[in-house]
Amino acid sequence: MRNKPYSSIESIVIAADIGGSHITVAPIDISSSQAVSERMLRARVNSRGTREDILNTWCNVLEMAFASFNERPDKLALAMPGPFDYENGISYIRGLDKYESLYGINIKEELANTLNLSHKHVLFRNDAEAFLHGEVATGLVEMNNRVLGLTLGTGMGTAFSYAGKTIDLNLGSESYQTSIADDFFTTRWFVNRYEELSGNKVTNVEALSELSGKDKTVDVLFDEYASRLTNFLAGHIVDLRIDTLVFGGNISKANRLFLPKFSAMLAAKGITPAVKLALQGEQSAMIGAAFLFNAVQGTHEPKIIV
Repeated sequence: MRNKPYSSIESIVIAADIGGSHITVAPIDISSSQAVSERMLRARVNSRGTREDILNTWCNVLEMAFASFNERPDKLALAMPGPFDYENGISYIRGLDKYESLYGINIKEELANTLNLSHKHVLFRNDAEAFLHGEVATGLVEMNNRVLGLTLGTGMGTAFSYAGKTIDLNLGSESYQTSIADDFFTTRWFVNRYEELSGNKVTNVEALSELSGKDKTVDVLFDEYASRLTNFLAGHIVDLRIDTLVFGGNISKANRLFLPKFSAMLAAKGITPAVKLALQGEQSAMIGAAFLFNAVQGTHEPKIIV
C-alpha cells in the first residue's frame, strides 16, 4: 500500500475484512477512496474458537490500527460474511464451520464497548457487497455500468452495482442441481470433484492450478467449472442487464484456466459482458465497507434499479 496523506481525521475509517481464518485491517480515507498507511495489519483468527478468543483477536488488531494515529479515529467498518444482521451487528453464522461461537452475539455492542466507540459509528457490510463497491469506487469500472461482482473462494459471494450503489445478491444460496450454488462454485467443489475423478487429494485451487498441463483431470475439472458457471450465471446476467463482470477471490487467481472458456460459452449464447479481474485485492472489501459512512454523513446514494 502506498502511503497517502489524509484530508482530516474525520474522513478516516478503520476498516476490517473478516475472513474465515484471518482479520485484515487498514485505515481508509473515504474522501479519496484510499488506504492511508503502508502498513496493513493482519492477524490469524481461530474461527472455531470461543467467543472470547475470536473477539479478543479482532479487538487487539483493531486497537493497534486506532492507536496508530495521534488523534484517534472514531469510525469502524467491517466487511463480514453472512448470514449476518448487518444493521444491528448480530451474527447468525451456523453450520459453516466458522464463527459458530458468535451465533446470536451482538458484535456491534461488543466492539463498540471494547474500543470505546459510539454504537452508531460501528457499521457492518456484507463482504461480497463491500468487495464490489470497493472496486467500483476506486475506478475499475464506470459508475453507470451495471456490474455483477463474484468473489469465488471458500464461499461464493455475489453483488450488483449500479449508479454508485451496491447490493448483495446472495446467489450462492440459490438452488442449483442437487443442492445450492455455493456447493458447486467454491473451493470445496474443486477439492471434492478432483478426488472423485482422480482418486487423489489436494487442499486448494492453487495446488490444482499448478498441476494444469501435467494432469489432464485438472483441465477437465476447470472446463467443467466454466460450463457450470456459464449455465448458472447466464440467466442472471440477462435479467440484470449486466454489462460488466468483476471477478475476485482465490479461485479467480486461476482465471486463465476457466475464464476464456466461460467468456466463449457466454458469447455462444449471445451474452457478451466485459470481464474484469479485481485490482484492489483484499483492500477492496475494506474500502467498500468504509464507504458506508458516506451514507451516514449524508452523501446521496441513488436508488438502485435491479
